Amino acid sequence: MNKKDFLKKYLKQSKKGFTMVEMIAAIVIMSIISTATVSIFLSVQTTVRDTSKLTTEQYTTTQMEKFIRNEFQTASKIDVHDFVGGLPDGVTLGANDEYLYYDPATKQLTFMICDAETNNLRNRFIIDSVSDVSIDICPVSYSEADPTGMPYKLVYSVETPSYTYSGGIVLGNSKVGESETFESAAMIFAESGGKVAHIHWHKNDDPDFEDEDDLTNELCITFHAVGTQVTP
Repeated sequence: MNKKDFLKKYLKQSKKGFTMVEMIAAIVIMSIISTATVSIFLSVQTTVRDTSKLTTEQYTTTQMEKFIRNEFQTASKIDVHDFVGGLPDGVTLGANDEYLYYDPATKQLTFMICDAETNNLRNRFIIDSVSDVSIDICPVSYSEADPTGMPYKLVYSVETPSYTYSGGIVLGNSKVGESETFESAAMIFAESGGKVAHIHWHKNDDPDFEDEDDLTNELCITFHAVGTQVTP
């Protein structure tokens, strides 16, 4: 091979490369892969966030249900009072006496306790973002004509934007006709034929708030905690 042919062979411009169709196809494939990768990442991120939120809600639910069950199941001297100026009206609170009330302005359901050592009131447990609370207290059995001596039961429902807590508890230390039990709530029971005390707390920005007769934001539940108290 002479010098001229050698140079022509190796200096000749190569025509190898991507065609326009191949380049477009490669771009499309890369776009699909990128979109799928981003979608998977966002999906994983959403799942982690939702799982974390659900775990927090489940923990809050467990704590609240444990707290309510522990406080009410063994409580004595349970009663319902008017809630005036941030305090139960017409009752003197002693050591380990508690009360549960709802603040429609802050949408908080709060347990307060009279400290045994200082005799001062302090928060025991607060549930935030509560929009609706329904509590029914009645004898364990409706069938008895005279339920005197029968334990009461408490059925509750607490509604928040993301979760609804509900359950029922037998009030082991609070019996029908027992001294210091539902004495101030006698009128509430009388309205239902002596069977049920119904309390309905609700946020007061509801359009039907003024029209609902059973909304009793001005009431609170008092009781004496005699069990082993849970510290949230």
